[in-house]
Amino acid sequence: MTIKPKALKAIHTATISAGGVAAVPIPFSDAALLVPIQMAMISGIYKAYGLTFTDGIKEGVTQATLASTIGKMLVGNAFKFIPGIGSVAGGVLNVTVAATITRMIGMRVAKALDSGELQSNNDLLELIATVSTVLKKK
Repeated sequence: MTIKPKALKAIHTATISAGGVAAVPIPFSDAALLVPIQMAMISGIYKAYGLTFTDGIKEGVTQATLASTIGKMLVGNAFKFIPGIGSVAGGVLNVTVAATITRMIGMRVAKALDSGELQSNNDLLELIATVSTVLKKK
């Protein structure tokens, strides 16, 4: 199983973008920007496989990616309220978390599309929920 190069490019671009957004020292500014990045990544992955990411699924995916992202970033955002070192520590933590979550979602979606696992919109929602569950255990 080899992930298509265009899918990998979408994943890498989104991962870097997510890290950049998470580095902003303003508390909770990143969550609102991460979901569109992750949505664009998933859409790019779908396009790489010649598929369409339909409007009907976007709301469910938005909610699923938002849930997986926000929960993991709360601690880093709390640090950002502490001037100086808290902003740096919170930023570093959030960059790591945002990039990791984005990459995990992207790689899992690409692998599932490559192997033919994603047959319906529900399959995609379940996949993102599974990624979120794995992240909660870490």
